[in-house]
Amino acid sequence: PEAVKTLQCALKKIEDWSHMWGFQICPSKTKAIIFSRKRNNIASPLQLLNNDIKYVKHTKFLGLNFDQKLNWAHHINEVKNKCQKDLRLFNIISACKWGSDCETLKRLYTTLTRPKLEYACFLFSTAAASNLIHLDRIQYSAIRTMLGALRCTCTYKLEVEANLMPLKLRREMLLSQYANRIICIPNHPVRNNLYTCHQYQQILGNDYLLPATNRILRQFTQMEIDHKSIPTIDSACKYKRIHQLPAYSTLANTAKSNYSPKQWLQLFNNLQSSHRDRIAVYSDGSVQGNSSGCGVFCTQFQLLAHLPENTTIFTAELYAIYAALNFIKKYPDKYIIFSDSLSCISALQGINASKHYLVAQTANLLNDLQGRVIIEWVPGHTGIPGNEKADSLAKLSLELSSITKILPSTSELKKQITKFHMEKWQSEWSKLSQGLTSFKPKIEKTTTTSAIPRRQQIAITRLRLGASMLTHGHYITGNPRIICPACSTPITPQHLLVTCPTFAQQRTILMTTCRALGRPLSMASLLNQEFPADILAEYLKLTGFTNKI
Repeated sequence: PEAVKTLQCALKKIEDWSHMWGFQICPSKTKAIIFSRKRNNIASPLQLLNNDIKYVKHTKFLGLNFDQKLNWAHHINEVKNKCQKDLRLFNIISACKWGSDCETLKRLYTTLTRPKLEYACFLFSTAAASNLIHLDRIQYSAIRTMLGALRCTCTYKLEVEANLMPLKLRREMLLSQYANRIICIPNHPVRNNLYTCHQYQQILGNDYLLPATNRILRQFTQMEIDHKSIPTIDSACKYKRIHQLPAYSTLANTAKSNYSPKQWLQLFNNLQSSHRDRIAVYSDGSVQGNSSGCGVFCTQFQLLAHLPENTTIFTAELYAIYAALNFIKKYPDKYIIFSDSLSCISALQGINASKHYLVAQTANLLNDLQGRVIIEWVPGHTGIPGNEKADSLAKLSLELSSITKILPSTSELKKQITKFHMEKWQSEWSKLSQGLTSFKPKIEKTTTTSAIPRRQQIAITRLRLGASMLTHGHYITGNPRIICPACSTPITPQHLLVTCPTFAQQRTILMTTCRALGRPLSMASLLNQEFPADILAEYLKLTGFTNKI
């Protein structure tokens, strides 16, 4: 009764608010639902505009189907039915003889079907495994279609061959990436919940699933990310008049390749002569492997900073500008900063579209200097003396022992989160026996076979996955296995590609290619990604087994 009274008061406030602002509410479209695992729930009457609100067992809100028990079974079933319609389209355009190649089908799946599987997936990831397996089967079916694999193929091999992360890992990754986005937004309600939630260790001892906020904290702990150190983006920058910021790209009206270094130097001298009253400062960033750094050159001072690992070149260039501004703000002179990063200057010119916290901080600093400092773009590596010296300082900064601690940006954290889950997937794959993973020890993009016909693509893929009509066809068709007439033994991929003397002459191209690659003639060598697919396809064509695999 107390809850009903509270809800009725809230409905009355909604009525008053809508009447005051001229909105109309449709009581017939308003639904009520009781979230409980009890079988019999007392549905106390609620009224909106003197009309009883109908109680339902499940309802849709923002694309999610909520059911009474919050087991997500109804939502998952609806998503499955939608995706099965896409799978029928896949089957139409993936014929063995004339169908689309694997890359085209994969692109279609990742743009048409997978977004449906992943919409708000980190919310319903608490559903029972018996429900989530229906979504996994959608991905398995789509991969089988795009690869032309048999239904008996191991599912973990399918996802590795197609380089499509398992949905369970994808749900964990998307949850962390969502948290990364909302934490940088001040006053975001989910951000506030994340900072005020109880630590997940307190509820690990019971049988209940962790709430989303606690799962975020657990994943951030595993990735060694301090969620409290994620920088926020100043929302005030969205309301600044961007044309007031003195960041220009005067020389960027033409492509860099249109002029020679001497011509660019002449254009730069003309630009610098128009700012004779300003002291020239040059900034640059450098990234070599995982090491990052930046340098600032001026005739009056020099700055170097060795930045944390995996810092992007954009952040390095931007921090160089920020460090220069932060240093010269205490001097009364006028300055002009020359940077060869057009992306940084473009970000400062359109700060309302940038999601990098350093863009906001640099814009605020530049705005506070009130025109004493302006920024101009210059082309890099064109012989401009100051720019070349800044470039040398940036490379020299990589050798510094001390590292300047700066906070990672949202995009850098996103890459770190993606890398962590890819390594987690790789770790799970590497734990399997070598016989199962030898065709692709490292999870990476499979070498494209789009240059060969679809039928040959399917044959090679089935050989790589270890499930073909040679090994499993008798289970599917009920016919006896194919027997080699010369050897009187069943024909297996090993027999066909390596040992059968009948095809010794045709096997010459395989032996020649293996010798050129410095590998022995073996199944691991022939089915490895480094082995040219067109050579293997030619061998299957010569032996007449392309359509039998």
